Parts: sequence; structure tokens; C-alpha cells
Amino acid sequence: MSPQPAPAPTPAAEVNAVGWVAPPEAGRAQQLLDAHPHLVADNLELRWLPNPALHTTAAAQRTALSGKSTLASQRPALTQNMRAAVVAMRQPLSELRGVIKKKFKDNFAAYYPQFGLVLSAGDWKLPVDHDVLVENLRTKLLPKLVEHGFAQDPDTGTAVWQPLLDQLATANTDAAGTDAGRSQAKISTDPQDALIEKALRALVHLAQAQFPDNWADVLRGWGWRKSSF
Repeated sequence: MSPQPAPAPTPAAEVNAVGWVAPPEAGRAQQLLDAHPHLVADNLELRWLPNPALHTTAAAQRTALSGKSTLASQRPALTQNMRAAVVAMRQPLSELRGVIKKKFKDNFAAYYPQFGLVLSAGDWKLPVDHDVLVENLRTKLLPKLVEHGFAQDPDTGTAVWQPLLDQLATANTDAAGTDAGRSQAKISTDPQDALIEKALRALVHLAQAQFPDNWADVLRGWGWRKSSF
């Protein structure tokens, strides 16, 4: 009787690298930093991303993401400042339209554009776009207050409009700078994040190749947690 063939070896469990990669950008950068000292200690590294470059890349990404997060956190306050300035303009705008009607009688509507007002839905209002609004207040409304003798009016004179313009202009400028900074940060952090995610997936397979019997424990020893980020 011929001997029975040896049973086929049990195939190695398929590695789900994605499950070991942190979802958020900051989590991925930190995950790579956490792996670095263990790679050095075990004399392991990726040939295409050696350990010194790996550490530099992850550390730079973490710093860049922190800056992007700071810029993002500033935007709501700036938006609120702009909104508050626009809301505060409602009453002096009502007063301004009143004094214009009183002075220019039947021809009052012809003067509204001179003060920077625009026709919207059948009514004369301040521009909605903040850039246009700042420009109209600065180059039209304030000069026309002086020209037509309204500058000293306690309810709609320059002492009322100038602080509102300053508040809106400052918040608008800061918001534009914040948005530009976030856009620039995205340009630099997105490619780095793709590189970091690629490295993390490769490290999962590296751990499996070097520690086939306990690779998951090795990853946990690096501080990684599967699908827990």
C-alpha cells in the first residue's frame, strides 16, 4: 500500500494592510513615527524609504498637519467676525437710506449706487460679496458721506461706518490668508500623506515577511492597533 501524501500546508492568512493603517492624516504620520524606533532596533527598513528619510517625512508631515489644523480652527471665528460686522450694518444702512431720501427727495434712488448700494430683488442693499462690500464702503460710501454732508450724523456717519469697515476688512483679509494657507498646506500634505500610507502598508507586509508567526503582535508592539484609529 502506497504511503499517503503529506497534507498540504495551511496557507498563510492574507494580510489586510488597510486595516492596520490609521484613517486620519495625523494618525498615519504618528503611526509611521511610532514604527521608526522599532525598525531601527530590529535593523529593518524599506529600501525605497530608508529609516532616516522615513522619520524626516513623518515628522515634517505631523508638523504641517498641525499648522493646517490651526488654520482650520481659526476660520469659524473669522467668519463670525465678518457676519457680525454685516449684521451691525443693518441699522446704519436703514438710517442712511432715510437721510438720502430726505435730502434728495424724489430723485433719491439715483444716489444709492454712489454710496455703494446695489439693487437686489427689487431693493437697494449692500453687496453680499465681502470683497465687493469692503471696496464699496471704502471707495464709495465713506467718501460720499463726507461729500453730501452726512459724515457727522450720529446714526450713519463716518464714526459709525469706519469701525464696521475696519472690522469687516480685517476679518476678510485674515480669512483670505487662512484659506490661502490651508490651500498651500493641502498641496504639500496630500502627496506626503499618500507616501506615508504607502509606507505603512509596506511595513505591514515587511513585518509579515520577517515575523511570519507573530507579525500581528509585532505591529502591536510598534504601537499599532488594527482598525482602531
